[in-house]
Amino acid sequence: NKDIKPILIDKPIVDINALQGKRLYIGNISYDTSWQQLKDFMKVSGDVIRADIITDSSGRSKGCGIVEYNTIQDAKNALLTLNNNILNGRPVFIREDREDKQIINQIKPPIQSNNDIRHIGKKVFVGNIAFDVTWQELKDHFKQIVSVKHVELFQENGRSKGSAIVELESSNDAIVAIGKLNNTMVKGRQIFVREDKEEGK
Repeated sequence: NKDIKPILIDKPIVDINALQGKRLYIGNISYDTSWQQLKDFMKVSGDVIRADIITDSSGRSKGCGIVEYNTIQDAKNALLTLNNNILNGRPVFIREDREDKQIINQIKPPIQSNNDIRHIGKKVFVGNIAFDVTWQELKDHFKQIVSVKHVELFQENGRSKGSAIVELESSNDAIVAIGKLNNTMVKGRQIFVREDKEEGK
């Protein structure tokens, strides 16, 4: 077998030095991928202690997983060499596994406007979406991490404008989505996710 090589097209910048743990979150996994296939894919970069596919209450894959390496260096190697590589026909995205509380701490404090503190709402703005991505595909991408109520894909004359508003079940879901889905890949393009600044106006 040939060594797995990084895909260079639309490859996001990965901050290796920011990695502090041995556990990695892997997203955009095809639904038929087993934990063993995930482990085999990830062990190219180091000693894998555990690989888990995250499933829903019915046992169906949610399209994401957690992999724990023996050392932080092994995890760094995986981030550097395997992010955006193809596993069972899909480019996976890899980042450090972070708990919701840690993600919340990394989000900027509530925005101050006219001396009033405005907390983040339930909607996020998504930009740089590939024009052939459907609202359902975008919803499925978000559903890997959070509960989605509604997706509004902006269109003009029936064609996508490459941006959308995604409404989540809670403001905490919005914070998690910003923390985990910003700069992830959807159909070969790196999307950005931020607070919907129009909400509440």
